[in-house]
Amino acid sequence: GGQMLISGDANAMVSPITVAAGATLLMDASDAATMASTFEINPGGTLQIGRATSASNVFPDAPTSVLNNGVIRIFDDEGIANVAGAGSIIIEHETTTLGSGNTFTGQVVVNNGSTVRGAASLPGGVVVNSGGFLAPGEDVGTLAIGEFMLDVGATLGLEIGGVAQGTFDQLLVSNGAALAGLLDVSLVGGFEPQVGQSFD
Repeated sequence: GGQMLISGDANAMVSPITVAAGATLLMDASDAATMASTFEINPGGTLQIGRATSASNVFPDAPTSVLNNGVIRIFDDEGIANVAGAGSIIIEHETTTLGSGNTFTGQVVVNNGSTVRGAASLPGGVVVNSGGFLAPGEDVGTLAIGEFMLDVGATLGLEIGGVAQGTFDQLLVSNGAALAGLLDVSLVGGFEPQVGQSFD
């Protein structure tokens, strides 16, 4: 059990880090953008990335590997890349961008006041709670997920820049959806839809 805090400049760290059951690792470095450590979060362990008052770069931009079979809680404006495992990722604050190399099969939970964006494949599914925001792609892009739940007061944001593939956002859901929230559609790139146009 207990909590470990990594603060200050962590870029020189290369040692593997394991978070055991009942323990919490709080990553709140002043700069960890190029930190080369690997991370393993065991069942019952928690990796907390930042706090609500943290600056950016508290966690590596592209960690060598993150094996998450516990819980990752994100409070900072960060990108998440190279994450494997079946644990959950809970977005608590700010914007989290789904980067490259993610193969995790756990669930992503987007809580009030937070946003998830990015082009990725999330077989474990996504839950967007009231006050949360989900945006496929960093600009226009495709997000493929397993199950999808959009709670009352949650928002799915889609951008449309044309009718051709690759010019509009897509959310591909393979295992069913429960939709009770809001759809926020934005036109980008000067696109003006015409009567009769469709998006396939």
